[in-house]
Amino acid sequence: MKFKKVKYDFVQKYSRTFQHVFKSHYNKDNILIKKFNTDILKIDLGTESKKLEKHIIDCLYKKKIIHTKKIQLNKIHEYITSDNTNEESNNDVTRNKLTEVFFEKDEVFFKIYFSMITKIKKKLKFNFLFQKDPFLRFNFPTKNKVDTLLPHVDLAIGHPPGEVNLWLPLTSVTKSNSMSVSNLKKSMLFFKKFDFDFDYYSKIYNKKIWKMALGILKPYIAKQGETIVFDSRVMHKSLLNNSKKTRVSLDFRILPTDLQKIAKMYRGTGYKKQKFQKGHYYDSRII
Repeated sequence: MKFKKVKYDFVQKYSRTFQHVFKSHYNKDNILIKKFNTDILKIDLGTESKKLEKHIIDCLYKKKIIHTKKIQLNKIHEYITSDNTNEESNNDVTRNKLTEVFFEKDEVFFKIYFSMITKIKKKLKFNFLFQKDPFLRFNFPTKNKVDTLLPHVDLAIGHPPGEVNLWLPLTSVTKSNSMSVSNLKKSMLFFKKFDFDFDYYSKIYNKKIWKMALGILKPYIAKQGETIVFDSRVMHKSLLNNSKKTRVSLDFRILPTDLQKIAKMYRGTGYKKQKFQKGHYYDSRII
């Protein structure tokens, strides 16, 4: 795999004053550490993921993107046009037309999603806000050997410290098509080298730093539905899909309710520039 740097214009740039505030928030223990004494947990959402897989196939069939329902989701690239699989971003291999189909989701999708949230609540046993609109991603097989994907934490793109990340594979994932993750200790030591200034990090990011990051990242290998729950300061990145199977995943975030005041100080860097508040980025319900 070869390194190639591109412009990472989605990284948050804070004023010098707020950077100090951000660092103080960043270094506070996440609820996973406080409650479970770990930075990574796993939750089995196999039943819900199978329902969602069926619904995705039904939706694509209704939209006439595929012409049969008798397919496996990890083979979907064999049933669609190449136009649907083209990568539309140097920074994100999952930005393609099929992913964009699910920018607008229906009532059935959200019913399944809320059943996931309910099950997660039973496991975690603390009150939280949850992301209103989760991100469904299709990562298609590619022959591309050039890595432009930035190892990051979501706090680098404006998310509030203290969030908890959840990543659900809707297809089984291997070392060739998954997401790679580090752990909290190694991630903290890595980003401390850049004083937790992610704008600075992204600007000086080079082949040497890339190799350092790859040295502490490992592919998350899992079966469909085996959801990884991790501290928002844990470094991660998508892998180039050099397998022969499509990877489909759902990612979303939750915020412990006691962090709502802090979260109001932050805003996302995406095109919506969303506020991290109830009724905006997060659903209006607290669970």
